[in-house]
Amino acid sequence: MMGAGRCGRSARAGFFLLEVSFAVLAFLLVVTPIFRACLASLRVTTRQNRLRAAASLAHEKLERLRAAASRGEGVRPEEAAADPAVPEYKVAVDVTDGQKGIEGLKLVRVIVTWEESGAEESLRVSTLIWNGSR
Repeated sequence: MMGAGRCGRSARAGFFLLEVSFAVLAFLLVVTPIFRACLASLRVTTRQNRLRAAASLAHEKLERLRAAASRGEGVRPEEAAADPAVPEYKVAVDVTDGQKGIEGLKLVRVIVTWEESGAEESLRVSTLIWNGSR
């Protein structure tokens, strides 16, 4: 009788180990895609935050250029330089003639660059600014 009881207990213990193994496997199969989705969502959110900050810097620069042009100070190209408020971004300004035959109309491009995941990313915003006398 004792031998039969021991055999039953070890069979149940082995069956329990098999149940736990399957439960862990099922848990990993469910959790792994959820974890990957969370990481992908975090990457997208981080990228969107950087793009939003770059767009804000570009529009702020354009507004300063418009104000300078309206005061008669003119709009000039600028080499890429780090913004003092946000040093991880570099802001450059490119100025070309806006349209042939219209003296004073300038096409102004603001280019904001930053490094993301080891690669340089950029955002470009363009507008026309009247850079002449009224």
